[in-house]
Amino acid sequence: MTGKPKGAKGLIAQICVYDKQKKTVEIGSELDAKQLGLAPAK
Repeated sequence: MTGKPKGAKGLIAQICVYDKQKKTVEIGSELDAKQLGLAPAK
């Protein structure tokens, strides 16, 4: 997932993992989207 952080400038990404067997979701910590190469093209 990518988006703008609340109250700040920039773009963040979070990794979301869904376990189909247990039907649970885990959301990771915020990562810099630019470092991951996920920044939108200008």
